[in-house]
Amino acid sequence: MSPKVFTAILRYLHFGNIKLERLDISTVLDLLIASDELSLEELTSEIQTYFIHLNSDWLKTKIVPILQCCYSNPTTFLKLKVHTLTIIKRDPTCLLIQNDLHSLSEKILNNILKECCNGLDDWAIWQCILKWALGQEKINEFSHDVKKWRQNEFNMLHETMYKLVEEYV
Repeated sequence: MSPKVFTAILRYLHFGNIKLERLDISTVLDLLIASDELSLEELTSEIQTYFIHLNSDWLKTKIVPILQCCYSNPTTFLKLKVHTLTIIKRDPTCLLIQNDLHSLSEKILNNILKECCNGLDDWAIWQCILKWALGQEKINEFSHDVKKWRQNEFNMLHETMYKLVEEYV
């Protein structure tokens, strides 16, 4: 728990409220996780409501860490998860602009693709899966010039993508 989060929780416990708009979004997300761990149900609910009322365009830029948080405890963060998935359903291409898409687990990405990407054409789904796979640690070390790849590198990419694609298709 960072000092900012710890201070915010102490203020919440002492004063009974918190000014979430004064905190940066990463801190608010960390605060959501900490409030859940400390069983501060009222604060957890308040933070989810705060995220739900934020501008959807802004949330799209931070959708990966929010999804990771939601899937870490889907029952507690159900309101936020439903809201985030609704944003993706409305604009599934928002996944393609994420620089940290690769940090989603295979399971989370698979769930998102199954639940939200009916509006995407096959090419966009393929781009999303390929972007995720290319960001995986073992593939990220490869040359950025695909022309320099050997058969082994293509095989690794295939293995990384195969299970996800097989489950989605």
